[in-house]
Amino acid sequence: MRALRVLFADDEIPYGDGRDDRRRAQILAHDPSVDDERYDLVTREMRSAVTALEAAGFDVTVGRSVSESFALIERQEFDVTIIDLGWWGDGEIDLDRRPAAGWQLIRALDAVAERRRSQRPPTIMYSMRYLDDKALAMEAVNGGTLPLPKNYTDASHQTLVAAVEYLGRAASALGPTELALVRLNLDALEAARRRVELSFRVTLIGVAIIVTAAVGMVVYGVVTGTGVGVLQAAAATLTGLFSSILLVLHRRLGHEAEAAQISASRSVTERRKD
Repeated sequence: MRALRVLFADDEIPYGDGRDDRRRAQILAHDPSVDDERYDLVTREMRSAVTALEAAGFDVTVGRSVSESFALIERQEFDVTIIDLGWWGDGEIDLDRRPAAGWQLIRALDAVAERRRSQRPPTIMYSMRYLDDKALAMEAVNGGTLPLPKNYTDASHQTLVAAVEYLGRAASALGPTELALVRLNLDALEAARRRVELSFRVTLIGVAIIVTAAVGMVVYGVVTGTGVGVLQAAAATLTGLFSSILLVLHRRLGHEAEAAQISASRSVTERRKD
């Protein structure tokens, strides 16, 4: 069974190199609640959170800045995403946008899902501010995410692991592959519906032409004295010809709709194999 692919996008996860010093300076400069001791605790516990997810068997990809996370969302597909709400240490973002920069990533996930004709993966909105601001949790829910408090403890890490496991199981009931199949089949059916509608319009036009031709033949017969039998034969020939054309058209439309569905199914089957 394939491991769940998890995106963990959080600026408090350390790089393990010189970039951490710049990140430390950003956070200490703009968050008065954090000092050096607190920063060391936060980065240590966030590293532990990643380790806990990996130990649970998840395939974890880390995004430590909003721009880095954007690139990961564009390039890869994820089963579950964990998005930090506030990005105080990301110096690439304007200060007034940092408290809620996580929503930029949510919008990116939605945009990519729209292009891929799929759905946004189940998402956890991760933040320590839920403990102080109750409205933030409802904002997360209204935005289609699961609010989960960040407490920087082992218990918090295990809760995060359990939440990812639950979301992964729930999503597997109708995962991205199956959702893609549904969308592709709906597209095929919609195309077939449009073709049938076009065929119906052509039929109405054909009926109008036949009726007009029949009336014209009657008038012509009255004026010229042409026999009724000749007129009936001509009308029957015209009707038969048009009916044959409609029959061929309907069969072709049916074959095209069936071919579209088969193509959609094969495409999703290949994705499942990959």
